[in-house]
Amino acid sequence: MNKKEMVRSHICDILGKTIDEVEDGVSFSNLGVESFSLVNMIIDLQETFKIRLNQEDLVEVHTIGDLLSLVVSRMK
Repeated sequence: MNKKEMVRSHICDILGKTIDEVEDGVSFSNLGVESFSLVNMIIDLQETFKIRLNQEDLVEVHTIGDLLSLVVSRMK
């Protein structure tokens, strides 16, 4: 499993969604993810994958694909 698939799988676990529901172009609002849930998911991803994300990075995150790209870019 590559990094992107690992992150997507973890996001699916957090959201209780299937891989088919968590496609790159899907927005968080279309998945029913509210801002509080998104913040908690970001914290979980940082802890799980030992990365740091700052607020400036997250301004550009609107879709699953945006988040996947950001998280994978920070992974070693």
